[in-house]
Parts: sequence; C-alpha cells; structure tokens
Amino acid sequence: MFILCLGLIAGGRVGFTFFPSPESENITANVVFGAGTPRPDQEKALLRIAEALRLAEQELAGGREPLVQTTFTVIGVAGLSRGDNLAQIEVQLTPSEERTIPTRRIVRAWQRHLPELSGVERVSLLERRAGPPGRDIDIQLADAPVEALKAASLTLQRALTGFPGVTGIDDDLPYGKQELILSVTPRGAALGFTAESVGTQVRNAFEGAIATRFPRGDEEITVRVKREQEVLGPYELRRLYLHTPGGQRVPLTEVVTIRERAGFSIIQRRDGLRSVSVTADLDPKVASVPDVLARLEETVLPELVRSYGLQYRFRGRAEERAKSFADLKLGAMLALAAIYIILAWVFGSYARPIAVMAIIPFGLVGAILGHLVMGINLT
Repeated sequence: MFILCLGLIAGGRVGFTFFPSPESENITANVVFGAGTPRPDQEKALLRIAEALRLAEQELAGGREPLVQTTFTVIGVAGLSRGDNLAQIEVQLTPSEERTIPTRRIVRAWQRHLPELSGVERVSLLERRAGPPGRDIDIQLADAPVEALKAASLTLQRALTGFPGVTGIDDDLPYGKQELILSVTPRGAALGFTAESVGTQVRNAFEGAIATRFPRGDEEITVRVKREQEVLGPYELRRLYLHTPGGQRVPLTEVVTIRERAGFSIIQRRDGLRSVSVTADLDPKVASVPDVLARLEETVLPELVRSYGLQYRFRGRAEERAKSFADLKLGAMLALAAIYIILAWVFGSYARPIAVMAIIPFGLVGAILGHLVMGINLT
C-alpha cells in the first residue's frame, strides 16, 4: 500500500502545490503598444480593453452579483517597466467571500473578450496573490546580447502558450522608442572618424556645444551654442555635415550608415549580467509547476542555450520552493535524530527506536489516500 501511494504521487494522480494562495482580489492588465503609437489611440485602446472586462462581467454574473469594484489606468507604466508605449490597468474585484465566481474564471473571460486592436502588441492579464513572492513560472535568461535575450524570450513565450493552464505570459524587457543607429563606414574610418567623434559632433549639433563657462556671483553660467534646426526628425540628421580631423566638411551620410530599430525602454541587470525574466501564472487544477518546468528543461531551454549562448535559472516560486525543501531536509534529519535519541533513552535500547520509527513513513498512506478521495493536492 505504501508503494502504491508513492506511485500515485509519482504518476501525478495526487498533485502537489508548494503553497496554495488564497483567492486573489486584484487583476492587473499590462499593455504594450507599438513604438510611436499616439496618445489618443492609446486611450481609445485602453477604453476598449476596459469594455472587454465589463462584457466578461456581464457574461459571468448576468447582473446577479457585482464582480468589479473599481478600475483605474496608468499610462507609461507596466509593472517595473517604464516607457511611453506601456500602460497598466488595475482592477479591484469584490471580496472573494462575497462572490461565487473565482478570479481565474474572470481572467479567462476577460481574455476571451479582448478585441484585436491596432497598435497594441501585447496584453497580459495576471492575478496578484498572497503567499511566497514571485510568479508561478519565472525563468531568468542572462549572459547574452540584449537582442539575443529578447529573441530567446519571445521563443520561450511562444513555447509557454502551448501548455494548458498557463496565463499572463510576459517578460521584463519591453520594446521602447525607435532608435537611429549610426555606424562608421570604411570611408569614414579612412577619413579619421570614429564612433566617439561622430557621436560627439552629432550631439553638439542637436544638443549644443559648450562654448565657455564663467562665474556670476555664487553660480557658474554655461554658454551653449546650438544649431538652428529648420526641420525636425531624421531628415535634419541626414543634412548634417561633419568636420574631419583635417578640418574638411563632409556630409554625415557619406561617412556613416543610418539604420532604425526599436530600442528597449529598460534593460535589467542581475549580478552584473544583462538578463530578462519570462514570467507566467499557472492554474494548479490543470497542470503543476514542476511538470511544466521539467518539460521546458527537457525540450525548449537546451535549444535556447545552443541557439543564443545564454544561461538560465528558475526564479520566483520555483526558487523559493527549492530553498524551502533544502531547509526541510535539514530540519527532517534533525527531527528524526531527536526522536531517536529520546526513544533510545526511554527504551534503554539502540534497536527498539528503529522499529518504532519504521512506522512513520506509513503514516503518509492515510494522508495520500485522503487527498486522492477529496480531489485536492498535497501542499
């Protein structure tokens, strides 16, 4: 019977939840817009997303009970990230004891009613729960160029969408404003230009060059000479002339190449290494976190390491679980040693305590069978 009960756990018939969280009463929607999306278009899109929540409430409750207490929106913020193309919708639900519909059903219904919106790249819905810190799934990718980290993050997010019960998939490396990248050409290098000299002259042309400083009373006055710009934008940059080390004037476009790409609003660093964390929530009734992480470690993550040359580690609740189990092993050994010492003192024998303590593992039989009958996970 004891071996059969162990098989129930190993086979997944009886699941395991590290720390069951109470019902969440807050939902956060992180919205990522395309770079350059006008503010009026962002506001219209956010109103449509909020309207989807009202439709979800009407579908689930039908006016019989209120599900949402209040909603407010912040533009320029999404979690820990900051940027003009980010927004966040915070939803306060009615207390869990006053409603019959669980938070996860509300999240799924809201996700179904989200419309296709132009200019919106991603909307991720997540619950704020109590318990150990971190999300159910939190995989940190590090030690690679930032472009490679972002590509690996997108690949991992696509893989996570294939797991049932996974919601709120997101990362902490959002795209930001469009950037112009200037690269010195071989002709520019032959004329004596470097990336530093080009950057200095371009900055002085648009931000102004300091001509002199002089004191006035207790303050220092800075005189900055700025170039008058007739036209704003990249077109004015292409009209710029640079000075060679020999004093000649040459067009900027003849000594550098100009390309445009989306930058990143924030770049995370941990232990001195560039990193990105891919996070998600998981419905414990559909799948377990250890199973999902094990499948990722078997299939997806080794391919990311080979393709992008990065490192990965599990953080969030998986990291907390590993630390707790390490402490539990030490505590269990100390507890068993204390029990043995006390029993040996009571019985006056070294062998009888072992016979008594051999019964302890069989106490799990009742606990495992009880959880199987009740249909709940071990914790």
